[in-house]
Amino acid sequence: MPDTQNMKRGAPDPALELLIDLAPVLDSLGKDDFYVKLASAVACYMDSGRYLTVRYAQYARPEFLVNAAMSTEAVQIYLKNYYRIDPLLRMVRDEATRPVVTFDEQRRNGSDTMFYDEIYRSAAIRDELVFMLPSIGGVYIAICIDRARRLFSEAEQLRARLIYPLLARIHSLHIYQTLYGQVGLDLDDGEIATMVQDVSGNILFRNRQWTQKADALLETPLPEIVGSLRSGSEKISETIILHWETLDTTNAIAPNGKAVMLETVSPGFLDLTSEELINRFAAQNGLTPTERKIVSYTLQGYTPGKIADFLEVRVGTIRNHKHRLYYKLDITTERELFSMMFDSFVA
Repeated sequence: MPDTQNMKRGAPDPALELLIDLAPVLDSLGKDDFYVKLASAVACYMDSGRYLTVRYAQYARPEFLVNAAMSTEAVQIYLKNYYRIDPLLRMVRDEATRPVVTFDEQRRNGSDTMFYDEIYRSAAIRDELVFMLPSIGGVYIAICIDRARRLFSEAEQLRARLIYPLLARIHSLHIYQTLYGQVGLDLDDGEIATMVQDVSGNILFRNRQWTQKADALLETPLPEIVGSLRSGSEKISETIILHWETLDTTNAIAPNGKAVMLETVSPGFLDLTSEELINRFAAQNGLTPTERKIVSYTLQGYTPGKIADFLEVRVGTIRNHKHRLYYKLDITTERELFSMMFDSFVA
């Protein structure tokens, strides 16, 4: 028989604590505080106090729904341009999402994440574990759990994968409540205009953005654009795109109906390797071969001592090179170096 006395004295059971924490999450289905409660419960289960909830769409730029990890400045920098090198955005745009992923796993599997590494260092993020929860219209909600000092272990990643089906089911219930009850602002608080129609073309749901934008933007009647196509897209203007998908037969709101979205087109994922970016930057600024290597190693997070070992010179030589390099570029910090490099390519 189990030693119930020792069980009472032992550490709390994380699975039991998660079930307890999910009770208020279920109470918030279809309500505005759903993602805050869900992300907080999952972060606690994964032994972290830092979490984000981000909406990723097919065309619009990402949107922060919950932020308990990044400074206001870091969020502004990300939304200005750095989202274009976010591996999660690439997964969504390439339709290659995975239920659970860690940033360290992507790095070890050969993904070119050097520039995103720099963003993580500036935000004091050592590793990030992400649950990718599907919404409608190709949209995904990412529950991101951050850690500042240690990686997520293989055992913790397994725990995350085991609870994913439960989280995905809870999330689908939230979407159902939002659409059916129309009580929450989940589909009303962003930039994406959303409409859901049944198989006969009757409108079952439209958010505030759709009501405000659709009539003004859609000169051609929607049935003529969408027709019988299961999915597709149509450019409405230079900045607006209409796209739609057919919902599956098990959809609780509109089986075989359609989810239709109007999105403001944002610049997509920056599909350049770090080597290409560094080479281009070196050419633009007339860097010597040694300066180019120092820039590359610096952006990978190596210390002057380690860079000196790689180049087989003294540490003082590396410091002198960096001093002259920063003077040439009119900067004083590594963060300015990264920002200057990336912004020059975006421009």
